[in-house]
Amino acid sequence: MRNSQLFRATALVLLFLLVSFLSAQEAKDDSSNTIAAYAVAKGKLTLDSEYPVTAPDKKDQATIWKAVTTLVPPALLNLVTRLEFFEVPESDAATETDGWALQSDDSQSFTLGLSITSAKLAFVDRDEQGLPEFEQTIIHEFGHVLSFRASQMDENATGTLQIEEGTLKSDGYLNVFYEKFWKKTYPKHGTDATSDEEGTKLYLTAPASFVSEYAATGPLEDFAESFAWFVTNDKPKGKDLKDQKVLQFYAWPELTGFRDQFRKGLASL
Repeated sequence: MRNSQLFRATALVLLFLLVSFLSAQEAKDDSSNTIAAYAVAKGKLTLDSEYPVTAPDKKDQATIWKAVTTLVPPALLNLVTRLEFFEVPESDAATETDGWALQSDDSQSFTLGLSITSAKLAFVDRDEQGLPEFEQTIIHEFGHVLSFRASQMDENATGTLQIEEGTLKSDGYLNVFYEKFWKKTYPKHGTDATSDEEGTKLYLTAPASFVSEYAATGPLEDFAESFAWFVTNDKPKGKDLKDQKVLQFYAWPELTGFRDQFRKGLASL
């Protein structure tokens, strides 16, 4: 009996140590590609000393941030309290993202992550191909910010879309988009994004319904991709479902304001 108890106790300790090791390793892996991080307050950057940055790199990163602040309205920029630049291994470049927006635990702010390679190509080197591609990334991520922020949520709402970030208001941008374009059309599709492969399959069944293959991975990504299309393209005149999605954004003054500032800012870069 005593030996059995000792064995179980030893096993539990070993299990705890293994879990602790794997958690630490995972955390290390998650941050291993971060090359620079800044606290953001009122649009100003303060370097996180955990990530040493050379003077030339800091200058490039400041140039990138200045471009972002020129393109994005202050009301949304003020929701970003941390900026991270990351590198993507060359072996993963074809499948990795150029950016992400992560909401804080208290739902009041966001961390914005940007690929240093793509951001530098767009806003420092002013590459003709890299600039429009990275524009899409910036708009896409702020599409998530404006639709996930606390002011779009109402925890007392019933019958509205529920996502990891909270329960959306009935008139929240994402809830309206979901109700109109996803709820009845794809009733079995959850809010979580599917794999790129599954998204491609759905896109190929109805290419006139989505502005991109990635949009077909789920309603949240469809919203952000359609929003990016709305900002960077002329008003659609077609009657396809993808056109109707883009036209929906013209019904929201705040989003047309974002579009106007982004396009004006882009012309001044």
